[in-house]
Amino acid sequence: MQATATRTEIASLAEARAQLDLANNGYTFASSLTPAMRGAADVLASLGEIEVGEIANCTGRPEKAYFTPLAASIYLRGIARHPAPIERAVPPLAHMPLYVRVAIERLDCNSQLRTALMLDELLTAYAASYGVAELDAGTRATAHAICASRFEFAV
Repeated sequence: MQATATRTEIASLAEARAQLDLANNGYTFASSLTPAMRGAADVLASLGEIEVGEIANCTGRPEKAYFTPLAASIYLRGIARHPAPIERAVPPLAHMPLYVRVAIERLDCNSQLRTALMLDELLTAYAASYGVAELDAGTRATAHAICASRFEFAV
């Protein structure tokens, strides 16, 4: 830092640095800063403590922004990357038609009905009540697999 900086300038630089560290994951748009803060941020940039670059704002247009070193590596140079989102396994039951879910829940509620034959009968009856003429083999096989994983299923 320059030896001729006043106490006000030093306080302004500290405030600018603190705002950059806390706002928007390490960056802040120049337009969101007061003129005094922009001046302080420009001084910090000239000293190499922060970086200046452009990033798309909420309207998609590029806008001048001030970045902390870590944020600059992420947003400007693409060196660091955010981790990939965790893929969550969706239970197959959630993707099944309603009549299949009702049949499986019926078997889940009554342990005496838990047989492959009863599941097939319930699937056929419920499918007919929902206007499905014939249940496809894939849906039937998935229903059997779900039942086998949820409870003891007599074949």
